Amino acid sequence: MNPYQPPTAVDPSTTDLTCPDRIEIHGHVEAEDLRKLIGTPWLFRVFQVVCFVALALFSMAPIAAVSMPNRKWTAVLLLVGVVLVLAAFLYAVAWYLSPRGRSRRMLKRNPGIIGPIDGWLDAFGLTSHSDANNEFHQLSWATFKDVAVTRDGIRLAWNAPEPFTIAIPSSCIDGYSSILIKEWVHTFRSNATEPAIGRMLMNRDAMPRDGIWFECVIPAKPPLTVAEHRRIKIYTAIQTIAYLAFFGLYLAGGLNTFWFFTLLVAPMFITIAARVDYARAAPAAYQYGMWGWITADEIVGHLPGQIWNARWVEATKFDLTIDHLHAEFADGSGVRLTRSDIGGAWTEVTEMLSGVAIR
Repeated sequence: MNPYQPPTAVDPSTTDLTCPDRIEIHGHVEAEDLRKLIGTPWLFRVFQVVCFVALALFSMAPIAAVSMPNRKWTAVLLLVGVVLVLAAFLYAVAWYLSPRGRSRRMLKRNPGIIGPIDGWLDAFGLTSHSDANNEFHQLSWATFKDVAVTRDGIRLAWNAPEPFTIAIPSSCIDGYSSILIKEWVHTFRSNATEPAIGRMLMNRDAMPRDGIWFECVIPAKPPLTVAEHRRIKIYTAIQTIAYLAFFGLYLAGGLNTFWFFTLLVAPMFITIAARVDYARAAPAAYQYGMWGWITADEIVGHLPGQIWNARWVEATKFDLTIDHLHAEFADGSGVRLTRSDIGGAWTEVTEMLSGVAIR
């Protein structure tokens, strides 16, 4: 298939509507595809409309000044200058919130979201291989909080902790029909049961013959430290006290409207100063799914972008009970598995590792 060839037109009325096991994806994602599919939240659209309405209203001031019988050209020119400055500011804000502006910023943070893409959509979610991923990676449907099918393609996105969009242009799906694809995607999402996880494509064939398979979910972010918790509480307390103080002074007549709105913005600078801690505290879009195997000598785990392995003889802590396996190693890594992570082979695991001793 030529990825640059427009998709073959399909007539839904003459096509089998049965949902396939997967929707194949092969092609190339361009920056323009991301711009078309990134989408604009309704709040951004409202704000853009408010900006243009405000500009239209302020533009009437110079016109009204010119029509006055005792007009002063100095005042008229001053009003024109104010309107031009305001127009430039509002245009910059509108562009910043536009799909083009947001897609450019997203590309700077994640350049790998454009380029060749191969994979498929199925009941699990998206499985893809691109320039950003050397292996086939999978993201479950629960990861995507914004899923849309349009005539331009498919949008898979989330907004927290930072906006991220995976654009699948229509040219990457042979015989693309937005009507059919929308029905099939709806069916996939309705039947999805996996939590929000990202993982490497499973490959049981890589496991040695004496290995025992496991699958588990681990946090994508380490938990907050005590110091980070304390700083976030301090930031929140300062902001709350500042807002209440400014509002109380305003109600008591101690602040005029100008100073009220000026001081109202001041606590927001605390958010800027604390952005690193707030970003750490924000929940991740998904957790990591780790799969691998256990042998008598080591444990091997496959994570997105990483293959982790550790030998049992190097464990600094080892705890094996009737319902969990917990081990820590000298390099700071560790693993905690439960019965459900290993399936019905828990007895085999306990027998295999019964002789492990800490150095």
